[in-house]
Amino acid sequence: MSLQRMGFKMKKIILFCVVNILFIIGTSSEAQIIPVALWNKKVATCGGVKVGGYCWYYGNDGQSCATVCSARGGYNSATQSYAGNTGTNANCNTVLTALAAGGGTSTADSMCNAGLEYAGCVIEVTFVLRGRCTNAATNASAAVAGYRRACACNN
Repeated sequence: MSLQRMGFKMKKIILFCVVNILFIIGTSSEAQIIPVALWNKKVATCGGVKVGGYCWYYGNDGQSCATVCSARGGYNSATQSYAGNTGTNANCNTVLTALAAGGGTSTADSMCNAGLEYAGCVIEVTFVLRGRCTNAATNASAAVAGYRRACACNN
């Protein structure tokens, strides 16, 4: 990603790193000091599928998003806000299509009980049906055998 696309408007840029601080030196008063951790977060790449500006992964049967995202920068709340209980059916469908998961169209609350109500955007594995649970707040830890979750992770 270019510095200009991230909001830096400098003609000449010199980068160097000293003790976990990245110095970006530009022209006149535009110089900035950015912690390396923040820089890395801004330019982190998505190893999954990018939809709606978020990085999505398809969990295994009975796997929580906390587990799916544990090696991918952690759980992203877009799991809830984009495709989960406060998201939309259209967003859930877009994510599942991008993940090549299931068929048909997701419908709200079609199969959400016994712990599944916290899962958000899911695929039922036996009949490969899409669903979006909206009767409770989508969270990172929901995991129900027989269902696979669409999970937004931080990278």
